[in-house]
Amino acid sequence: MIEINLPPVYELMVLNRPDDGFDEICERASELGAGTLVWVNRPDRIELSVVLEPNMPLMSSRWTFFVGMTALAGTVASNCSPGMEIYFGWPDTLWLDHSRIGSGRLGRPADCCDEDVPPWLVFSARLEEPRRWAIDPDRAEDPQLGEEDTDRVDHHARLVETFARNFLRGLNLWEDQGSKSIAECYTARLRPFKSSTGLTLTESGDLVVEYAASGIIERCDIAPALHSLKWLRPISRAERP
Repeated sequence: MIEINLPPVYELMVLNRPDDGFDEICERASELGAGTLVWVNRPDRIELSVVLEPNMPLMSSRWTFFVGMTALAGTVASNCSPGMEIYFGWPDTLWLDHSRIGSGRLGRPADCCDEDVPPWLVFSARLEEPRRWAIDPDRAEDPQLGEEDTDRVDHHARLVETFARNFLRGLNLWEDQGSKSIAECYTARLRPFKSSTGLTLTESGDLVVEYAASGIIERCDIAPALHSLKWLRPISRAERP
């Protein structure tokens, strides 16, 4: 039995399966209900999905994605070695120094338009190979034979707890201070585009990139960017931030 301490707003579901279960979770989102936290327990990475029931149109509730990405970065920041650089690749990848270690995605009903209030949303996050970068202060230096898997599950559980608290804290910040506060948290970690001088998020979540030298302003729409899922493909040299 996995012991995990979550804020009471969450209902934990632990799955053991070879994939992230994202499509199934989206299909069952209405049944699972708001606050369901699905953890796919795998040895090589952490897969998490949170079900939400927004009360605002998709254009606004899409900010849930930025809350989730910021929570993911905060989880890494509080569990990795000091001095390591943590940053986002627009819009959905998380990097630690020169390694891509995380990603996020946002599920919604296929027929939901920007002006519609979605009956559910699913923020899903992935953290790759936590054992390679996450510090585990409770791990023995020389674990006994047979204890390593239990050690790993306990360590992953602590990271799940951290993410859950960070995500809830981000939702509360968004509710109390508005999207501007979330935008500042996200863009502070966003890797600058080549020769760009300014990165800001619009109210709809689109990215505005400024190039002072040329006077050019570029707009990157968030909706199609979230559907591209570049992080599912192998990293090429050209894709590195």
